[in-house]
Amino acid sequence: MLLCGLLMYAKLVSVPEDALQIFGVKRTPINMPPSQLRYLYYLSNIIRPEPILPHFRPVSLVSLTVQPVPLFTKARDGCRPFLEVFNEDRLISPPLRSYESMHLYNMA
Repeated sequence: MLLCGLLMYAKLVSVPEDALQIFGVKRTPINMPPSQLRYLYYLSNIIRPEPILPHFRPVSLVSLTVQPVPLFTKARDGCRPFLEVFNEDRLISPPLRSYESMHLYNMA
């Protein structure tokens, strides 16, 4: 799906079906779930010459679950995730704390 989106973003194709066709010829035919195809259509609406943009209403993220825990630390024993929230290219969340002060989430 990422490569199909890149083909559309680079304006090599204009509709998701063409991107899927190119990818299918070079790789293997894609049997993409409807939800992923829907996101390709969202992207095509945003990058078209007269974009159809998503709404501008505030959105609240209530929870985020990552399973299994990624092994991103140097010791490969877990991760220390952080989140930065931007509004119009301005950071509106608290700045990133030091690495040592961030909570370690691990597999145990």
